[in-house]
Amino acid sequence: MQSSEFVHSLKTWIYGLPAPPKRIRTKPLRVICVGPPRSATESLSVALTKLGYTTLHGWDLQFDNPAYLQQWVELGRKKWCRPNNTITAEEFDERLGHADAIVDTIGYAFAREMIEAYPDAKVVLNSRRDRDAWQRSIEKTFLDELYRPFLIGLICVFQSELFWMREFTFKYCVPGFFRTGNVETGIVNCGQWVYKEHEAMIRGLVPKERLLEWNVEDGWEPLCQFLDQPVPDEPFPRTNNPEELAKRSEEIVKPRAIRAMLNMTGFLVTTSAVTYTLIKSYVS
Repeated sequence: MQSSEFVHSLKTWIYGLPAPPKRIRTKPLRVICVGPPRSATESLSVALTKLGYTTLHGWDLQFDNPAYLQQWVELGRKKWCRPNNTITAEEFDERLGHADAIVDTIGYAFAREMIEAYPDAKVVLNSRRDRDAWQRSIEKTFLDELYRPFLIGLICVFQSELFWMREFTFKYCVPGFFRTGNVETGIVNCGQWVYKEHEAMIRGLVPKERLLEWNVEDGWEPLCQFLDQPVPDEPFPRTNNPEELAKRSEEIVKPRAIRAMLNMTGFLVTTSAVTYTLIKSYVS
């Protein structure tokens, strides 16, 4: 633990961002969607927005002030590195107090803690019926497009915003959710087992009257009935396909990646100059 604390302190010293303002909850948190990633989370987020909710989706964390990502890392450390510590509603509100509906990353990664911290919120267990399709989707998105590419991992070392994005996702959320320190092993070997275990945990934690088990094919009716909302006169939104996700990822990452490449170039030029000077001095 001491070694882990030292490494984290070193990362904070190198990549630390100014602390963002603490958010204050101005309206109750009403909905927590706890389904795993790639389970129609963005369609559900768009639907809840159309119903009048202020949603926080996993991708919204990337659009937000990047200093909040560093704050989420601290909460991730409290959950996975210091077990048996309670995460309070006040701690969540400091990071998501502007939202009254949570979908995707925070919902599935902190499901137990959020359910306990907000006992009056309704819980939606959004799922995917075709688990093999889900497995292919999460491997493609999380592993092939985000985790495995060497260049993505490299440039994250040279830009603070990218660093905290990758740190939160692949150091804490994904390994924590999939029950292993190895991202690939967790997703490939444990994915469907963890999916079933997660659903069982939610059913055990949430009273039936407070829980909706929902699939995107169910559409508006059961969701609106559960939330006491009128059914919109329009088709249920269908978003979050892999191509669209890749496009949004590029929009978010590209400006930060350019800054990272500039930082990396500066680092290499400086290192080369110092190395050349030292070698020249030694030879002389």
